Amino acid sequence: MTGQDQSAPSYEQTLLAEGGGFVYGTINADVHVFADRGPIYMLENYRTVRKPSSEWLIAQPSRALRADYAVVDFSGRDKELATLSNWRDSSAARLAALWLHGPGGQGKSRLAREFIEQSVHEGWKAVTATHSAGSVVAPPGSQDLRVGDAPGVLLVVDYADRWPVSHLAWLFSNALLHQLTPARILLLARSSHIWPAVRAALTRHEAGLADLPLPALLDERDERERMFAVARDCFAAVYGLPSADLPAVPALHRMEYGLVLAVQTAALVGVDAAARGVRPPQDALTASAYLLDRERQHWTKLFEGRTEGVEFDTRPAEMARAVFVAALTGVTRYQDGRRILAGLRRVP
Repeated sequence: MTGQDQSAPSYEQTLLAEGGGFVYGTINADVHVFADRGPIYMLENYRTVRKPSSEWLIAQPSRALRADYAVVDFSGRDKELATLSNWRDSSAARLAALWLHGPGGQGKSRLAREFIEQSVHEGWKAVTATHSAGSVVAPPGSQDLRVGDAPGVLLVVDYADRWPVSHLAWLFSNALLHQLTPARILLLARSSHIWPAVRAALTRHEAGLADLPLPALLDERDERERMFAVARDCFAAVYGLPSADLPAVPALHRMEYGLVLAVQTAALVGVDAAARGVRPPQDALTASAYLLDRERQHWTKLFEGRTEGVEFDTRPAEMARAVFVAALTGVTRYQDGRRILAGLRRVP
């Protein structure tokens, strides 16, 4: 790989794997590797994911809720976004870390993506770290991680509370973070349970430390309704739904709508139901059930398509059991996944 910054020294990196092996390399950063399992983690230049086609999203509506697709325009969380920007720019420490935590569905990933996009727009070098030990991760290829004339480097670690602290310690020692340029580490997590241990690992590097809990949406009608309206309009654009057919705002004052995901789910199922000409769910619980039914409908179509040449032999009931187990186990290695699924056949 040849560097693109013509003002910096030119580097060329050649990677070769024989017999279908694993290839991964970096320029201006370390690679920490287990001899028997490959890299502990992988660093990759941040890149914006291209929005999928409307047809692909509509086939399984829940896809539109994924934060990395950014189907819904960012709205709300202005205070938290300003806090992140202030942390990045005003910290006196050359190296600083912030632990951003909140329950699943609270909007951490979407907030982080907006912050990263703004940082990149302001010239920062943005890099993502993916934990790869014991997980199935596609190698990103050679990564040119030279900072160049950027004002700083921003390293983002998602699901940081799932990393062993020792692996995070290896990451914190990476040469990418120990240059003259300011370095910021944003760690996303669902809780602050391991933050004290992570803080201890960071103090060895004299890092500035901060944490930011992401609270539930305020129980204010205007904030939730504004967020619902933005999500509804974005989903309507995907479906090609005219404004006259847009669903009405549900009773968002209820406790279950304190999650960003719950508000966006209500908007999505309202638009999907309107496009199909059916009555939309009236609360968060039935909205989730609605999306699950749409998933199962998609699996059924795939299974029934066998008669027309579609190579999908998994029955909907088997698929439902597999998805349920996958939700409980999380990401596993291929061999472990086969063993777990094989065990389902012995369960009555």
